[in-house]
Amino acid sequence: MRSSGKSIDQKIAIFGESGSGKTVLTASFYGSMQQEEFHKHSLLWASADSASDNGSLMHTYLEMKEDAVAPPYTRFNFKSYGFTFKPSNGGIGKGGQPAGLLRLVWDDYPGEWFEQDPSSATEEQRRIESFKTLVTSDVAFILVDGQKLIDYEGEEERYFKKIFTDMSQALLKAEDQILEGGKPLVRFPRIWVLALSKADLHPNLDVHGFRNLAIKKAASGIDDFRKIIERYVESPEALSVCEDFLLLSSAKFTPGKIDVSTRTGVDLILPLAALLPLQHALQWQEKKTANKRVMKVLLEASGSLVLALGFMQKWLKKGKGKGGAKAAAAIGALLAASALIEFTTEQAKDRLEAMMKDAVERGSFFEAVIARFAYDLAEAEEKGILLRSRR
Repeated sequence: MRSSGKSIDQKIAIFGESGSGKTVLTASFYGSMQQEEFHKHSLLWASADSASDNGSLMHTYLEMKEDAVAPPYTRFNFKSYGFTFKPSNGGIGKGGQPAGLLRLVWDDYPGEWFEQDPSSATEEQRRIESFKTLVTSDVAFILVDGQKLIDYEGEEERYFKKIFTDMSQALLKAEDQILEGGKPLVRFPRIWVLALSKADLHPNLDVHGFRNLAIKKAASGIDDFRKIIERYVESPEALSVCEDFLLLSSAKFTPGKIDVSTRTGVDLILPLAALLPLQHALQWQEKKTANKRVMKVLLEASGSLVLALGFMQKWLKKGKGKGGAKAAAAIGALLAASALIEFTTEQAKDRLEAMMKDAVERGSFFEAVIARFAYDLAEAEEKGILLRSRR
């Protein structure tokens, strides 16, 4: 998470094999936010920074929604999207001043890069340059294709092994070009979420079942992959590699129909991008697993966000003590909706809803949005869609 004036910026990286649903996911994420029913309940108004991206994403979304046409595979094409989110109430913040902005940069890495060798020196250089953008990402999502899990039923470990072997090899090949002089990086995505795409194909599998399947079938592959990430970063103890889990379904596909209104987890991507790095940073701060340079980067945020966190801290039973560490630990407990606080998940949701309503009434944009994000994440955990690490 980074700040720029009145803007809070997040950057995510999406990894998945070809056919794992990345194109549908991006179109579903953006297209759903342009619909009237979304604006009735949202605090945010989304726009693509590029007119070309707006047109292509809306075209893909509407073809799915109205004509049941699935998008074609995109091959060997690294794509970076920029999305800006403004308040849906006209943009008025505290004291009648314009509210800040939220921005999300979404990097989509081609699946073929992890499955095939580059065909030329030019393509290899293009891959390296694209991988270098990974350095500035806050959260990375690794997609596990729900259809592939069906195809590999009974031998899912083969599929998981392929995912993590391919990604490990790709990062190893890029290591010398990304790490200047072999020096570990302070800024690098330290949170790698494992997400089941096409989760609607597994109606009897909740996020806990997905977590259990991944650990049972892919523990060694995940461990090896984590060791590769550790080579990239300073303070490698401050990492969460496949410890957070998410169910994703961008649309429900049936013969002759694509129901884009039936989604799972897609609306959690922005809240996760905004709050998951902070939650983990606070956990690492409490355990002192990262040095000061790394913590400074991890906790970097705008003044508006700090004010919002201070506002949230007032609502916590354990947030009355002095000292930044104690306040930070209390805020982290709220965002995690964990057993560190004295009320249940349902009570946490009640508190967060009260915070959001209070912030809306006062016209405080960041406070309202952050409370809403935290509420959405707590609700997703309650429904078995999201599972966040408590480590």
